[in-house]
Amino acid sequence: MHGLAAQLGAWEKFESEEAGVITYFHLAFYRLFVESGMKEDLIDLAAKYPTYRIWTIGHSLGGSLASMTALYLVKTGSFDASKIRLVTWGEPRTGNVAFAKEIEQLIQFRYRVVKKNDAITNLPASLDPNTPLLTASMYERQPLFYRYLVHYDNNMKRGDPFKVYSLPSKQYLWHV
Repeated sequence: MHGLAAQLGAWEKFESEEAGVITYFHLAFYRLFVESGMKEDLIDLAAKYPTYRIWTIGHSLGGSLASMTALYLVKTGSFDASKIRLVTWGEPRTGNVAFAKEIEQLIQFRYRVVKKNDAITNLPASLDPNTPLLTASMYERQPLFYRYLVHYDNNMKRGDPFKVYSLPSKQYLWHV
């Protein structure tokens, strides 16, 4: 998928007028979580174990599904945000700027773990936010990741160092 495809409308609204996610992720989420009955099962288990936290975790496409699940559970009022934990590894850029902002505003415990040279985490591509060709409307449709980014500039072996970025720098805003 490409940044241009995102500009041409390969997005679906996700639980608000502004937040959008890639169409493929949207379809997978609704089929696997909402329509399959998994959502109801989770709500039933939460009623049975009210003190438990909900951890949404995933790798690659599973990371996209985890971030969508976390946001969905809070936005629909199914769970209090304080109970939700979100951790992803190698997650692509799942949604647009509004989606990333909603994750940041509503999900306090969230980490997006990225390994050096992982091409998936750079998909779909984004345009450089500093380019003069990018209008405000186009910026809002850009694929963007949410903070906090845990970046391993290595092969992620046990004990390897990493950096946590709480605010995206210009370097990491559009390319990680």
